Amino acid sequence: TCMTSFQKGLLLTSDYRAAFLEKKSDDITADGINRQLRMISPPTSPTGPVYVVAEVSDILEKIEKHKQGVVGDFLDAKRGIEAYKYDIVPRKRAGYQPFFTGNIYRYAIEGEATRYVAVSDSELRFHSGKRIGVRRIISRANRIMATLLVDDFVVKKDIYNLVADDADLLLFALAVMNSSLLSYLLQTCYMAASKDDFRQISLAALRSLPLPCMDKHDRRTVVSSVNAMLKARNSRIHDKLIDEVVFKAFGLTNREVEYVHDFLQRRG
Repeated sequence: TCMTSFQKGLLLTSDYRAAFLEKKSDDITADGINRQLRMISPPTSPTGPVYVVAEVSDILEKIEKHKQGVVGDFLDAKRGIEAYKYDIVPRKRAGYQPFFTGNIYRYAIEGEATRYVAVSDSELRFHSGKRIGVRRIISRANRIMATLLVDDFVVKKDIYNLVADDADLLLFALAVMNSSLLSYLLQTCYMAASKDDFRQISLAALRSLPLPCMDKHDRRTVVSSVNAMLKARNSRIHDKLIDEVVFKAFGLTNREVEYVHDFLQRRG
């Protein structure tokens, strides 16, 4: 919980002190709060966000500094269909596509398309060919759930599709979105992803997730590791490797990496 007092019409023009306490904190004392106080600069825009956690502030500054851009700069994203608005039939018809009603997990997909639906040509781009599928609900392990989709099928509204002409870009973006750091970032900065139950990622939040600048060697490492993850070969090793490369690309220290992992583990 953050309680802030503002005076209408008065912009914040100087640094101020703020503290953040975890939910159910055992250290809600004057000394405990004083230990966490940190000088915070006001946002550059009156409507900009203010981050009050010392570690969060440092991490977000580094992400901003080292990002190449955001997901929406490189990939087109669209939510799956609202089924009730479409003609869904049990058997294949001319012009109809398979309709998938299963679930998406990190580097995996479960279920199959047993019915068919007709969508417009403009929508079909998001439901065919190689693309990233992202589940709207965050996992109970507090992770974004995304995978590479290859088969042609239409998805429901609980899944977002992301498309790009560059196959390596798709794999790179998939790896970064599935990294620990972006799951942490999402739950730190977006209200829908931080609530107690049914944490979600909105389409706007998905488009605004950062992608880091990364040298060719590290980028090849990430793409290679994603391919291995999709084939379920040494998945833990490659998952850890992707995390390490992403942390490095955004310039996090060992202490900040530990903070991110601890945050994800204690959420829930």
